[in-house]
Amino acid sequence: MVIRTASCCCGRLSIAVRGNCDTVNACSCLQCQKRTGSAVGLGAFFNKNQIVSIDGTYRSFTRFSEEGRKVESNFCMNCGTTVFWYGDVRPDHVAVAVGCFADPVFTAPTRALWCQHKHYWFSFPARMLRFPKAAG
Repeated sequence: MVIRTASCCCGRLSIAVRGNCDTVNACSCLQCQKRTGSAVGLGAFFNKNQIVSIDGTYRSFTRFSEEGRKVESNFCMNCGTTVFWYGDVRPDHVAVAVGCFADPVFTAPTRALWCQHKHYWFSFPARMLRFPKAAG
């Protein structure tokens, strides 16, 4: 079974996961926009039992989503890259920032969340499921 490793910009924090993710979400919520500094955040969701290792030191920042659910982002203490996070919405999963895999053929997102906050100039592929808030 394949093991994938995602790491921060400086390489001091990484997470390795076994197998495939069960979903990839594109999120346009205001917090993901701020977390990434981009119009959309991409998260690949793996069951926690797929975590092979987490190497390096990191800090956690806990926030609450617009729906009041807790989200704990974990980022490198050196370069500040958010590599992975845990959320109340899927407590048995870890979400890994897709860009941290640095793999241009990584699984494409299938769901667009919080489209009510999407930038007007940004568009998702026609086949992608879209939700005005979190997925139902």
